[in-house]
Amino acid sequence: MNTSSIYFLLACSLAIGCSLASQAGVNSQLRLAVSSPIQAAFLSFFIGTVILGRLSLLQGNTWFKSGSIANIPWWSWLGGVCGAFNIVMSVFLAPS
Repeated sequence: MNTSSIYFLLACSLAIGCSLASQAGVNSQLRLAVSSPIQAAFLSFFIGTVILGRLSLLQGNTWFKSGSIANIPWWSWLGGVCGAFNIVMSVFLAPS
């Protein structure tokens, strides 16, 4: 790996750290604007879903190859459940 790649990855790591550290505060402000932690979490996930959907379309790969969703282990879906729980709890608990 060359030096410029290492610096790029370091910058990405720092950006991720800042993003994660500020996400609870940003979502907490969203909660105040909409007056509901569940709605704030929904908006956060919705915006993320729209961005990821557009990026996926720009990537140009085939969406969901035949049979791929049926072959996903049941426990793989827990990632979405955990993500929703984490966002709702951070929005709910951040003001406290």
